[in-house]
Amino acid sequence: MTRKILFVDANIFMHFRFWNMDWKAIAGCDEVILEVSSITIAELDKHKDQHPRKGLRKRASSAINQLRKSIGANLSGTIGEGVQVQLSPQAPSIDLDAHGLSPSSPDDLLIGCSLARRNEGEKVAIATNDFGLEIKAMQRDIEVLRPPEKDCLPDVLSEEEKKILKLEAELQAERSRRPKLDLMFAESSERHVKLASLPPISITQNEIAAEMAGVKAKHAHYGPTYGDLLGPHPGWIQPFKSPIDEYNRELSEYYEKYEEYIPKRIKAENRRRASVYFEILLVNDGNTPALDVDVLLEFPKDRFVRVNETEPIDPPLRAPTPPKKPETRQFGQDLLEDQLSRIVPHAAIFSDRSVLEPPNISRNVEHEDGCTKARTHVRTLKHGMTISVAGYVHVPFKSHEEATSFAITFSILAGNVPQTISGKLNVVVDKKDSGTSSS
Repeated sequence: MTRKILFVDANIFMHFRFWNMDWKAIAGCDEVILEVSSITIAELDKHKDQHPRKGLRKRASSAINQLRKSIGANLSGTIGEGVQVQLSPQAPSIDLDAHGLSPSSPDDLLIGCSLARRNEGEKVAIATNDFGLEIKAMQRDIEVLRPPEKDCLPDVLSEEEKKILKLEAELQAERSRRPKLDLMFAESSERHVKLASLPPISITQNEIAAEMAGVKAKHAHYGPTYGDLLGPHPGWIQPFKSPIDEYNRELSEYYEKYEEYIPKRIKAENRRRASVYFEILLVNDGNTPALDVDVLLEFPKDRFVRVNETEPIDPPLRAPTPPKKPETRQFGQDLLEDQLSRIVPHAAIFSDRSVLEPPNISRNVEHEDGCTKARTHVRTLKHGMTISVAGYVHVPFKSHEEATSFAITFSILAGNVPQTISGKLNVVVDKKDSGTSSS
């Protein structure tokens, strides 16, 4: 049968379940003597009276009371099969100086007690969770046993720490009842977005001629006309203009308009390619609706910005409409088709996100001292919802070469949020490679 004497450090009583631990498994032997030295008792008495945390004062007092109950007249007692607690009131019987130990250090005194019992032929170890004591013991070839984490007692908080935790919990509960407002780009769902600035395109005269040839081949003149078939006629007779004559006249006008349209299309496309377009959303990720929300967006100074909520911004230039062929004309059809052709498709410009209409939201855009400011007021924004506060923003640059990244300063003030939320939205302009010819 193997036996080992464990000198128990005071922190075992203060931070571990001393009376319920499997000491034989920890020591790795059949019989364990838990030696509680006078140094450990003194440390417990000190903690009982002077520790700043009330909970740890109680633990020290409870450990002393339990030791009183567990020991008999011979200063020892059994707390389990093969496990004995023994008080050792004597001071170390060795020369502390010879071992480099100080009599004023509780750790050194505990090591001295261990060395004294080892000199008597006993197998000894120190049970501690104190790293400083562990190092000193290992330097003197004394085994150190650290209790397992499962036997660790929960932390004891001071009254001040308890108050802080309570206040933090109350603050967290209060915050959970508030809206959580922020701004983000619709294109990225973040406070930053990367947008492309495309290089300009060009078109040559040969390409214009080739495009016009294709247009004329697709929409060719009709012939011969009724006038051609009738031949010369007296000047006093009003010549008859057939539908074919009228179609050919309109088709010639269409050719002229289309040829003028081609360079205008390239110019409009280059304006669009030297611009960035985006939408800014207000989002409420909190657990309660946001009330009476004011959003202010300040765009960089000396940079023209268009913020338009309801109309398309810089739509693609629409090609001229060719005349209808005579045999396809129907009564009233020309008027209807002409009206429909004036409607510009918005799909490429607007997102599918619906925009709340007044009175829930109102917007105002100001241009002052070279700075564009967009103000939006939202009466209510439910939790988990988003709303457009700057829809379809258009930032044109003079050219592709002058396109640069920029930041938008913002502030959000809500009636049921105590502080102003402020920050920046960053637009990163990604310049693409050089342009190509258009066909």
